[in-house]
Amino acid sequence: MYFVVKKQKFIVAVCYRNIGIIASDDNFMPISEAILKDPALGDAVEIVGAHYPGTISGESAQKTKKALWASEDYSTYNDAVGAGCWARILNQNYVNGNITSTIAWNLVASYYDDLPFNR
Repeated sequence: MYFVVKKQKFIVAVCYRNIGIIASDDNFMPISEAILKDPALGDAVEIVGAHYPGTISGESAQKTKKALWASEDYSTYNDAVGAGCWARILNQNYVNGNITSTIAWNLVASYYDDLPFNR
């Protein structure tokens, strides 16, 4: 995690003080444990992000006292039914995991008919 600390110091050094680092953009573990053990890493990371967290962030992520984001989420059709699923994800992410931001991938989509995942 040393590179995160170095990158954050570089960002500040070049006058981008309002830019924060979201880590690890994978899942809430092991970055949460690393932040709890390494104060320099904790200072460098502004937000703990996870892909498709399943509405749960976990005890370690909560203990970091960082903002928790679903840095990629969404897994339904882009139609009226999907809108209900999106609303459920937004609400459950916050209620179950204290996840305060959810970024949709992909909220609007189009697919070629010949692809194996035609929608």
